[in-house]
Order: sequence, then C-alpha cells, then structure tokens
Amino acid sequence: KECRMDLSIIVPVFNEEGSLPQFLDAVVSTFEKTSIAYELIVVNDGSRDATESILSSFCP
Repeated sequence: KECRMDLSIIVPVFNEEGSLPQFLDAVVSTFEKTSIAYELIVVNDGSRDATESILSSFCP
C-alpha cells in the first residue's frame, strides 16, 4: 500500500503546555473534515514544562 501525503506541518514548540493540547486538537479536528492526507511533526526544543508529556500522550 502506497502512502500518500498531501501536506506536512512542522511546528517548533518550547514550553507550550498551556496551549499545546488545544492546538493539537484543533489541527486534528480540522483535517478530519477534509480528505487531505497530512502529517504533523512537532519539534520540542528542550521544553522544561509538561510539553514532552503532552506530546507523548497525544501520540504514544
């Protein structure tokens, strides 16, 4: 099976525990309404808050 990717979204984050869950939910819910095949790449730039934990729980 061939994997078709229409869009790659790359997002750098640093100490974003306050806004990251809402952002991730918004991206997913937006693209679920379309037929666009996408990937979301989140780059954690050494956050010292719960950013890493949030990312891990979102996509284990």
